[in-house]
Amino acid sequence: MARLDIAIDPIKKFASFSGLGTFEAKEEIKKLGRARWNSIKKSWDVVELSVNRAQLSELFPDSNIIEIASDEGDVSATIESPSADSGAVLPASYTVSQFIFRARDALKQAFPAATFVCGKISSVKDSSGRLFIELSDLEREDERISCVIWRDADKLCEPLIKLGFKLENNLQVMFKVLVEVNKRDARISLNILGVVSEYTIAKLQALREQTNQKLKSEGLFGKNKELSLPFLPKRLGILTSGGGTVINDFMSGLEEANFGYELFWVKVNVQGENAAKKVRAGLKQLLMSKDLDAILIFRGGGSPAELGVFNDYDLARDICNCHLPVFSAIGHQEDQCSVQDVSFCSFGVPKDLGHFFAELANNLRRELKQSVRIILQASEAQLLMLTQKINMFSDGLRQRIAALLLQKKSEIEYLLVLLPTLTANLLKQKKLQMEAVLGTIKTCSLGLCKLRTSSLQLITTGAHAAFRSRLENISTVFEQNVAEVFRESEKMLSLMSERLNNFQLAVTNLSPEAQLKRGFAMIKKATTEQVITRGKNLKTNDAVRIIFYDTEKTAVIDK
Repeated sequence: MARLDIAIDPIKKFASFSGLGTFEAKEEIKKLGRARWNSIKKSWDVVELSVNRAQLSELFPDSNIIEIASDEGDVSATIESPSADSGAVLPASYTVSQFIFRARDALKQAFPAATFVCGKISSVKDSSGRLFIELSDLEREDERISCVIWRDADKLCEPLIKLGFKLENNLQVMFKVLVEVNKRDARISLNILGVVSEYTIAKLQALREQTNQKLKSEGLFGKNKELSLPFLPKRLGILTSGGGTVINDFMSGLEEANFGYELFWVKVNVQGENAAKKVRAGLKQLLMSKDLDAILIFRGGGSPAELGVFNDYDLARDICNCHLPVFSAIGHQEDQCSVQDVSFCSFGVPKDLGHFFAELANNLRRELKQSVRIILQASEAQLLMLTQKINMFSDGLRQRIAALLLQKKSEIEYLLVLLPTLTANLLKQKKLQMEAVLGTIKTCSLGLCKLRTSSLQLITTGAHAAFRSRLENISTVFEQNVAEVFRESEKMLSLMSERLNNFQLAVTNLSPEAQLKRGFAMIKKATTEQVITRGKNLKTNDAVRIIFYDTEKTAVIDK
């Protein structure tokens, strides 16, 4: 059964039943005496009540029962009392004073001592040292109640002030209060006796935790942290307020790099009731209008209540879903909020955020310088190694060339020594061969002459004609053979002459003079004709002669 509010006058045996439960309890109410529905007060009024207060409590255990003093007026007399003129029955009623008295009395019975009320501050007004506060329900903001701190507001709010809070709009608070009803207009107000600071802290932390847990359950909490920051982010979108020194603090840190960052600043409210919506709209504007590398959200500090804006679920979710890394600088560790929790990276103050991007550029400069230094050192080492290899190869090449020249020189000298002997022997041999051939030819010629003479004599003496013909044939063949021998001898002499010319040309090309013409040089000791073929045969300060094709020079060995 819904709750009943029962006002009872035990002396007059009168009771008035009101509240949401009157409809359900009307049958039970009618059994208690003469009952009548009061359409003005929306209550069942019972006269000639047959039960007392204790029995009413047993019959309606969840009801709120208050007693009405008999001196507040004869209420029963107004019920069904005839009018002096018309005889009409008038409903029971209260004077204004009676009504206020009863309302105050009812509140005193409902809240006999100090109690605690929690809600959200809608407005705060200071009037001559008094603070008038409108406190609204957390769920139904249009339901409000007036509160007042009559004096010593700073002392009363000291627990909040020490934690960095102040009484301001949207701050969730719990007050220790006394309930009061104004004597003149019956308005209910709360006289604030104290502030429960733990409640405010718990509410802010709970909002942050609630936002974070919801994002985690949706799988969005760490989404922005998983993005990759460009190698050197240059185009930065900025969301912060348009006034104050906050942007200057950020720039003072950023300018340490002396780097050409491109900044795109969208001015938004970062505190107040609509701050979260403004920041969300600015974030959307940056994402749609610019090709950025990162987005920065920051503000210049503030009270915990002001920073509580950044625990907004919708704002934190937009940052999670942002396809660019988001950097935030909302508050220090003790002021951490959901926006910082879900950001790619967070900082305490805007200057630290500017310093971070400045260090990115400075670190890259330092790494580049170090890389260049390492490359130069490696290049120098490589160049030195190649130089050493080239020098070693050059030394070996010179030694090989010198050895080859020495070898060829020795061979040429040996051939030069043998050449006269070989030539003389060869010519002598060929001469003997030719002489032998010529002797044979001469002998044959003499024999042929004798034969021809003998033959002629035979012919003249009447030799047989057939023998003469045969003799002539033999003579012809012999002459042909002699002619062939002479031709072969001439060919042989021509071939031998050509071979001798080729050999002489080869000897000439291999001579020292020909080698010197090709760019080689010959080294001899200064005092002798000894040819130097090995460098180890020379000592420091030895004098040498360097023989070129057209001249010769002297030199001294230094090492």
